[in-house]
Amino acid sequence: MTRSGESSYVYKKGGNRGGDSPKKREDSEDEGENWGSGDRFSKDLSFAGESRGEIEYEEECLDLLRELMLAASEEASLHLRLVNLLNEARNETIRLSGMIAMLAFFEDKREIAKLRREIEPFFQKYVDA
Repeated sequence: MTRSGESSYVYKKGGNRGGDSPKKREDSEDEGENWGSGDRFSKDLSFAGESRGEIEYEEECLDLLRELMLAASEEASLHLRLVNLLNEARNETIRLSGMIAMLAFFEDKREIAKLRREIEPFFQKYVDA
């Protein structure tokens, strides 16, 4: 026996022609049980002979993926809608500031200053940003 608990084999010159000894077969079977067992992987990934639980698991994963795709699609739709609303607000703010500038020629200057003070926060928020 070696330090690791495995038996050491001495081979004859020219190899082991007489076949495996019973002792050697027992040792190789023990080694197979230790590290070749099915405990290494939690799930067999082969598709042949899938159990009912594996099929249900895959169907549940597919359902969750569908929900994720729908949520991602809805998020993209809402994002596009938000961008469109932001562009619309920006355009309306620019249009209003243009109307205020046009009124400067025809109306009282004090009223124009009041309108400019009211529109300035919107202009900074939607146009300057």
